[in-house]
Amino acid sequence: MALIIAIDASTNNIGYAVMSLGEEKLLASGVIHLGHYDDFYERLKRGPRLLKECLKETNLMDFPIDTIVIEQPFFTNGPSVGKSISYMIGGCLCILAPWCTNVFEVAAGQWYSIFCGIKKPNVKGMKPVERLLAMKGPIVQKSNELYGLNLDVLKDNDRADAIGMAKAYCYMKKSNYFDLQKDAKDEKSKKKKLKMAQKKAAKTGKPIKGELPL
Repeated sequence: MALIIAIDASTNNIGYAVMSLGEEKLLASGVIHLGHYDDFYERLKRGPRLLKECLKETNLMDFPIDTIVIEQPFFTNGPSVGKSISYMIGGCLCILAPWCTNVFEVAAGQWYSIFCGIKKPNVKGMKPVERLLAMKGPIVQKSNELYGLNLDVLKDNDRADAIGMAKAYCYMKKSNYFDLQKDAKDEKSKKKKLKMAQKKAAKTGKPIKGELPL
C-alpha cells in the first residue's frame, strides 16, 4: 500500500492527511496547533517535530510513501508571511526526508477546483470571517461528505485543506492529468521556438531550418 502525505502548513498550524494512493482511503488526518507559541521560530522548531510524532503514532510510516504533497507558497498576505510559511514547509519536508523525498507542489486554485468541483471564490472586500467561510466552507463540507467527518469550518479548515490536497493529487495521479499538463507544456515550448525562429528569419532573411510546428 503506497501512501500520500499532504501537508498544509501555515504560520500557526500544520494540517496533515495520510491517504492510500490506490483506494484513496483517508487513513489519518489532523492539525497541529502552534499559535500558543508567541515566537514564530519556536513554532518552526516544534511544528515539524510534532508532525513527525503525530505521523509515527498512526503506525503508517512503515508503508512506502509515494509522495508528499504541499501547497505552492503564495504571497497574498505579504512577503513576510509567505517567507515564514516557506520556512515551515521546508522544516516539515526536511524532517520527513528519511521516509520520502518525492515532493509535489500543487497550486491552491488547482487542487481547490479539483476537490470542490468549483473555482475558488472571489473574496475581495469580504470581512475576515466571511472570507474564511466562503473560502473554506466548500472544502470542509466536501471532506465531511466524502469521509464521514464532522469538521468545523472555523476550527478544522487546515485539516480539511490537507485532505483536499491529498484527494486532488490522487485524482491527478490516476487520470491523464499529468500527461495533459506535459503535452500542454511541450506545445507551449514548440510555439515559443517557432516564434523565435520566425523573428530570426525575418531579421536575417534566411528560411527557418528544421521541423517546427506551423
